[in-house]
Amino acid sequence: MFKNFILMCCLLSGMTAGAIAAGESQTNASPEAVIATATEAIGRDPGNARNYYTRGKAYRRLGRLGLALADINKAIGIDPKQSEWYADRSGLYLGLSAEDMYLGSTNSHFHQDKSDLALADINKAIELDSRNPRVYVQRGLIQATYGKFEQGQADYQKAIELAPTNSRSYRDRSQFYGLWSAQAMMSGDCDRAQVTDKLAEADMNRAVELAPGDIDTLLFRAEFYSSRNWERALADYRKVIALDPSSAFPHRRLATMYSVRGENSLALAEFNKAVEVEPGKSMSYCERGGYYSRQGKHELALADLNKAIEIDPKSGMAYAERAKLKAMQGQYDSALGDWTTAATLVPDSKYYQRERDKCELRAKGKQSLTKGKP
Repeated sequence: MFKNFILMCCLLSGMTAGAIAAGESQTNASPEAVIATATEAIGRDPGNARNYYTRGKAYRRLGRLGLALADINKAIGIDPKQSEWYADRSGLYLGLSAEDMYLGSTNSHFHQDKSDLALADINKAIELDSRNPRVYVQRGLIQATYGKFEQGQADYQKAIELAPTNSRSYRDRSQFYGLWSAQAMMSGDCDRAQVTDKLAEADMNRAVELAPGDIDTLLFRAEFYSSRNWERALADYRKVIALDPSSAFPHRRLATMYSVRGENSLALAEFNKAVEVEPGKSMSYCERGGYYSRQGKHELALADLNKAIEIDPKSGMAYAERAKLKAMQGQYDSALGDWTTAATLVPDSKYYQRERDKCELRAKGKQSLTKGKP
């Protein structure tokens, strides 16, 4: 039970699928462009392991974990001495476990198998590079999925010893303590929950102290405070906006939180601001469209979702949101078309496939009722 809870937290927080893998680096190129370039390179030189690894990471950015795993397996098969690659594959195994758990796998051994593979890979990564703090962070998270929080704590401490002025290590340990606190609360150990929650807060504040202008760290602390101290969370989001006024993301997060609090006028104002500062961002229209849909403002929702798809016709999320809206209105045939498109755009998403299948059954049921009418 607790293992599934930790995996769910990992899935929702983005801590899986190699998100904390060793040597994580970002690129400004789109994942589609990286995949195309890497595929051409593989065609020219199929024995170059780095090309498979590069393509695998791009697939991971698209959420296509199965293809990512296949490419990283290939890379490791060619060159089994790269610590970073084992760390990334470990994260992928953990991400696949989280995704399948979320979708309700009936195989009780499935998640254990994936976590065992994740642990074996991260141990191999540490064997190959024992001075990299990121691999200890990832092993600490895996230990948490087994409920071995003391062992996980030791791994996070090792990461901090290796990089004592690295704010990210404190930020990661704060998340770990947050998971530990939640698990303790679920098991009824309120004292442990309170202690670990305070440790989480102390580490998050230390991370901000070390990197006061780091947007990611401020965002993490804002998320931490969002369920504990709304005023502090709001202050951190405002700092992020001041540091990067052209970013829509903090406005979308504020909008979502205002919506959860029932402050709908403020939520809408933040969604509108997100669209204003980045009018070419499909996600802003998609999230505002979802908000309008939940408010029963279906015409406004449809307009936003259509705009999101116009900006990014490869957005599976936008098609999925529009499918939900159409199904809500009883337009199952049209919704089925959108679910099919979403599932085609993100073929590794079992959620989209499952929802497509459910919608197909509803569409057939509606057709049967219609045919039966005199």
